[in-house]
Amino acid sequence: MFGNLNGSEYSDEDGKKFAVAYFREDLKAMDCNPDIYAQQSENKDNPHKTKHVDECMKALGKSGSSYHSNDSSTGMTKTFNDQYYLDVIGTSYCRSRAIACTHDEYSQFETWRIAKGNLVSKHQTWVDTIMKQCDQLKIGLKAYRYLSEGIELATELGIQVDEAELIRTNSTGLTIYNPSNLASMIKGMKNKQSANTREAKILARKKYEESLN
Repeated sequence: MFGNLNGSEYSDEDGKKFAVAYFREDLKAMDCNPDIYAQQSENKDNPHKTKHVDECMKALGKSGSSYHSNDSSTGMTKTFNDQYYLDVIGTSYCRSRAIACTHDEYSQFETWRIAKGNLVSKHQTWVDTIMKQCDQLKIGLKAYRYLSEGIELATELGIQVDEAELIRTNSTGLTIYNPSNLASMIKGMKNKQSANTREAKILARKKYEESLN
């Protein structure tokens, strides 16, 4: 699983990027962040990135930091790698265990390597798109002063909001949970309210504003 994507050595992070993209849904279900490499693509190393990478590797069952530690790997890593293991008679040095292959077999390996690289690339592009959308939402919401502006934004996005999304109001201002999570929150909103419930809330809001005058 953790083989390099450029066809040479195993010394970089390419294999980890493939693993988190390939098992993204499984890792999300385990409360890990499989998008961390894509989110931190411009940052080489930092505590936040290291924390989430380590959590993902633990969840995948990868043991140790080197490629050769895969023999002791467990879980998803072991299940994935077990499909491709070969028993080879020879020493522990790779040069003495070279195996001849045909042109077609080599082409198949190349196709597999390219497919792994494409998955990593598409994952990066997809996360980049989401982050750009989040940035635009944050810019817009920070500029809003009134509840009606937030409701209008939700309407334009095809979302009918209720008290589950509107956390609290202060006079005519609108406060929402952490803007960095806003895109996920908006996309996850569900239309649960009835027309009568919405009308009642609008009426209650109008009465509250009138009481301030």
